[in-house]
Amino acid sequence: MEKADFYYKHKPSPVSFLFIYGICFGLSYWLIKNSPVISKKIVDLIMLLNITRINFLHDLPYGKFLSIPFFIYGVRVLLWNLMSYYEIDTTRLRLLTGHLIRKEQFVLVSDIHEISFKQNLIEAPFRIGSLLLKTRTGEFNIRGVYHIKQVVENLRKKSSYF
Repeated sequence: MEKADFYYKHKPSPVSFLFIYGICFGLSYWLIKNSPVISKKIVDLIMLLNITRINFLHDLPYGKFLSIPFFIYGVRVLLWNLMSYYEIDTTRLRLLTGHLIRKEQFVLVSDIHEISFKQNLIEAPFRIGSLLLKTRTGEFNIRGVYHIKQVVENLRKKSSYF
């Protein structure tokens, strides 16, 4: 079997997800830390609405309850980041994504009619970005691609549309 002249296999870069991690885990930490203050404000609101006093509602740590969805979403993104990877060679792209449910996708390079990329302020110094592909069947966005400019150039050379 002949070896491909362009082969690239990586996990998505965690740098691309720093903003999500910061928001989710930072907000969870802040809500847990300030749970007594948040609980007091919510109890004051309950009393202001003239709802009959139910003892267990006054003693709940509301800040901790409010932090749960943010924490779960942050863990979900972290697991997705750890368990996903992409594989690119001269003929196809293989995307294996997911955390609890795994999903594998193949895209033929010959089916791609538009290849571009985008980077944010955090990703640019690390030469990381999102690979944007338009094919006959739809659009693909692969986040956290290392050496993004080099990958885009190699894909453009191999694609029949460029």
